[in-house]
Amino acid sequence: MKRCKPISIGELWDDFKRRNPQVALKIAQGSVSRYWEEIVGPGVAAMTRSVELRGGILHLSVTSPIVRQEISMRRHQLRDQMNEKAQIPIVKDIIVR
Repeated sequence: MKRCKPISIGELWDDFKRRNPQVALKIAQGSVSRYWEEIVGPGVAAMTRSVELRGGILHLSVTSPIVRQEISMRRHQLRDQMNEKAQIPIVKDIIVR
């Protein structure tokens, strides 16, 4: 089949992820640390020792009790921002330690 117009790599990539949702999920899960830093900024990200996604639960370890409390209060909003950034629902809840 011959195509009439060229297709960008971005369009091909989006089409590939749409046809292979498990691949898209794995890519998003692998990008969780980057998404976290983009959402909370470099200050809070520097106080976050570990960011792990296990079974849809984002486990965070932070060094500051103040940051821990702020994240706990905003966890639903942060969860929604993470899922929006990933373009698929990968985070069901956030646990802060």
